[in-house]
Amino acid sequence: MSLDLQDWPLKLTPLKLTDLPETAYLVGGAVRDALLGRQRNAVDLDVVLATGAIELARSIAGRYDAGFVVLDRERQIARVVFAQGTLDVAAQVGDSIEADLRRRDFTVNAIAYQPHRQEWVDPLEGRRDLADRSLRMVSVENLREDPLRLLRAYRISAQLNLQMEPTTAQAIAQQVPNLRLVAAERVRAELDYLLETPRGDRALMAASEIQLLRDWLPPWQGNHRTTLPALSRAIEQLQSLWPNAPLNCPLPNGRSPLAAARLACLLGSDLMIAQRALERLKTSRVDQRILLAILAAKASLPADRQSPLDRAAQYQFCKAAGEGFLAAVLLALAEGTAPIALAEAIARWQDATDPVAHPSPPLTGHELIMEFGLPRGPIVGQLLAALERAQAIGQIQGSESARQFAQSWLQSAQSFPT
Repeated sequence: MSLDLQDWPLKLTPLKLTDLPETAYLVGGAVRDALLGRQRNAVDLDVVLATGAIELARSIAGRYDAGFVVLDRERQIARVVFAQGTLDVAAQVGDSIEADLRRRDFTVNAIAYQPHRQEWVDPLEGRRDLADRSLRMVSVENLREDPLRLLRAYRISAQLNLQMEPTTAQAIAQQVPNLRLVAAERVRAELDYLLETPRGDRALMAASEIQLLRDWLPPWQGNHRTTLPALSRAIEQLQSLWPNAPLNCPLPNGRSPLAAARLACLLGSDLMIAQRALERLKTSRVDQRILLAILAAKASLPADRQSPLDRAAQYQFCKAAGEGFLAAVLLALAEGTAPIALAEAIARWQDATDPVAHPSPPLTGHELIMEFGLPRGPIVGQLLAALERAQAIGQIQGSESARQFAQSWLQSAQSFPT
């Protein structure tokens, strides 16, 4: 079998076959995906050659006015950055391409193709494993060399719909403690890929059953087994209430609503424990804020989750969820909240002027300070929050009733600093 470069992801770059020397081999995920007929919107090509890796990358970048960066000078790895993807050029590890392939993680990633000669190098029968839809390790030692490969196995099996070969699954289970040796940033990146994968729920459950993420996430809970797969059904329930829900638009933390809901599910219900887990993973402050907001919104729901939420409960849920609203809805639905319970809150959320879903205080802090002689400090924020809630649930309407409410609230307050 030969690969037609017109059908390759190569077509998304200006790269030509003549740009590669006859000593170069195409390897890695692009070769694997080409064999599977997987289409990509962006290119991630890997090339291996015995010598001159950095020089080749620099030459290609200069020829096409592309970006160029040396990733690892000692190991001779460089990257060319095109508008729609990257080309990584690396020095061959070992004295042959076969030796290089035997150092890789899984057999499906240990396939090389020499395009000039239309020659395959497949010493570990990775093409057969692809045909059998099987994910098989190259060796136990290779897993031990980079424990991130333990988590990557679940991501690849989900992405490519491969069944993990039993010996590989057993080897991964035996090496679970090694994942804690990996840098948090690498674990988080691999976990993020898995969370975004459409079939990621099954892989997450399988990984959690062997406690693969025990050093990174809170302990696996029994309800995860039902909640994770139920998130797919929750998408359908949400779309029945909001057909144009922007489920493909990332939240401000860069995650899709589904991925954010999945991670929130794995974080559990204890906000302090969840925050510590997010800190271990070295997530951004924005990511922490949104994920904790999703959990807070879930916790705000009343005990009766089968009846429509009243106005106060709608306000509380929307206020707590904030920018994570879509993910919070998905998680609530997956955990058994009836669609009718959230229907009105979802409808309100779509109206940017709705006072319940998108409230704002009827009076400003400056107005409160001037009119009631308040000192600047916490008391002003507390009163603004009370006014916002009162307006959202219909207790006040207009500035005059807001002033009356403020006066009554201040009179009932025990004291405030002077």
